[in-house]
Amino acid sequence: GNNELNYAAGLVAAANDAFSMDAHVVIDTGRNGVADMRSTCANWCNPRGAGAGVPSTVKTANRSLVDAYFWLKTPGESDGCSETLPDGTKCPRFDAKCASVDSLGTKAGEPAAPEAGMWYDYQVKQLAENAHFKPEKLPASKNASHKSECPAGMVPQAPNPWVTPSQPSIPGQSSASMPPQGGQSTMGSSCAPAYQ
Repeated sequence: GNNELNYAAGLVAAANDAFSMDAHVVIDTGRNGVADMRSTCANWCNPRGAGAGVPSTVKTANRSLVDAYFWLKTPGESDGCSETLPDGTKCPRFDAKCASVDSLGTKAGEPAAPEAGMWYDYQVKQLAENAHFKPEKLPASKNASHKSECPAGMVPQAPNPWVTPSQPSIPGQSSASMPPQGGQSTMGSSCAPAYQ
């Protein structure tokens, strides 16, 4: 499916093409230990059901694209505040994404989220409870080569998180002409498994 390695592959391919460089990325794994916990990727604020992911390391699934996994965002640090702060006052920097159906603090019984950058105790306990420190092993395709790297030019373009999967990412583009997802190149070879 769509994950950070797919996105990184598209980003690297675009940077290589636009700037004639050998681009690489670092993937933030501070809270990506649970795959598909949001109803849409656009719901980024204090996502419910998240877990801490692989601790910072240079041992990545695809070294031709990813230099490191790193906890860039401190687990437990709030992304943004609920409309009402924990002390009952109105949040001056409230963002509507922090009221999404996937955001902590929007369901009965969940404490309100503090302002961005502040410690969110409820969230850090969830991240610890749902932590997955090792990448899940994905089953190998029957036609997959067993290489640990796949060149940026042979991986799918990055998915657009603002468009539902049934819609084309580019206006006027049919879904039939969209690049395949899930680590498959148009040539049918399989890329290294990604950590969600």
